Amino acid sequence: MKQHLVVADLPRVAFFLSSYISITSSLYHSSLPTTISRRIRTAITIKAQATCERPSREQFDLIFGAIEEAASTTNNNNINNNNTAAEQELRFRNNEMSTAYDSLKNDGSLRLFGSITKDNMPCSGSHTVMPTILEQLTSLSMTSLTPQSSNTVWLVGIVIAVVESIVSDIFGYNLNVIFFVSLTAAIFDQLILNGSVSDTITKILSNDGQQKITKHEAGHFLCSYILGCPVEGYVLSAWEALNDNRFNSRGVSAGTSFFDPNLSIQIEQSKITRSSIDRYSIIVMAGIAAEAMTYGRADGGAGDEQALIAFLSNLNNPASSTPAWNNITIRNQARWGALQAVLITKEYKECYDALVDVMEIGGSLSDCIYAIENAGLVYKKEPLKQSLFVISDQDPEKVIPTISIADTGII
Repeated sequence: MKQHLVVADLPRVAFFLSSYISITSSLYHSSLPTTISRRIRTAITIKAQATCERPSREQFDLIFGAIEEAASTTNNNNINNNNTAAEQELRFRNNEMSTAYDSLKNDGSLRLFGSITKDNMPCSGSHTVMPTILEQLTSLSMTSLTPQSSNTVWLVGIVIAVVESIVSDIFGYNLNVIFFVSLTAAIFDQLILNGSVSDTITKILSNDGQQKITKHEAGHFLCSYILGCPVEGYVLSAWEALNDNRFNSRGVSAGTSFFDPNLSIQIEQSKITRSSIDRYSIIVMAGIAAEAMTYGRADGGAGDEQALIAFLSNLNNPASSTPAWNNITIRNQARWGALQAVLITKEYKECYDALVDVMEIGGSLSDCIYAIENAGLVYKKEPLKQSLFVISDQDPEKVIPTISIADTGII
């Protein structure tokens, strides 16, 4: 029986969680060409030698352009390698990307990168999040934070069936032959074109489908960045994924690729901390949170929920008769992640809006990072000095605001 994290379930998978795949398996291999590696180091050196504290737009483009190119090129060169050397090269590339982000953060260039940690989560205290508390603090219903089924796929099927019937009547073709041709084309689309044709048709029939995907991925992107997980890129359509070496062999129609260096190390050591689990949970649930905040419902996110279920379930000791992560605790962790994701997105709403604007026009990684940081400067966004709310450890249904509720602008 399928597990559902919040309330209901959804059959659409629209999010590629590269950090989970890359750090738990050998499917995502890469090597870092020396020229690109040198470009990253050179770009950071140029920034360090600059007299101004804030990097220029050209410096942003140089640094993050090198990071994005490294991520794209390395995956293409070694996607089919299954050996220790490839894994070492992948680790080297991810570590260098993390070093680049950290260097820019330490010198003040990336003010908001990693601005939320386990010490200043928007909502601290108990990890037990009751549905009523989630609704109270987010001003969103449980239903809105639960991925909902869409009728678009059924509509596409009906339209195709009608077209097939019309073609058969007008031209006298055998309907069975037309059906066979359509089925063959659909299989070809899925296996060779990554579902690009069906993805395009679905978006044509859905007025705001593309915009929802953009806002969904922007939620993943922003929370990854704010939580200090380096982002290496994103795609918003199956066509983009087909032509992007980071995604083209993963069967995804949209996705955000990020890397959590701490979680990676902990998985290698078979010792994962609660803070890493929490960070992962927030990023996974951020797409659902972003959609719910904008539309009052989330059409995407089933893949996110399943990724969280798989991740948490794999943490259980196989020999344990009472696993720590069961249906109840996984549901609660999903609510906790959704709560934090909503509060983070609201706290940095101007940054989120700027990011969406850039992603809607196909902006590069550099454009996205610049948009977040520039909005942060314009609207004077800073790391939280303290949590906004505290859930009582003694009574999980009691919430204590740490500052005036009117000042938070949240509820």
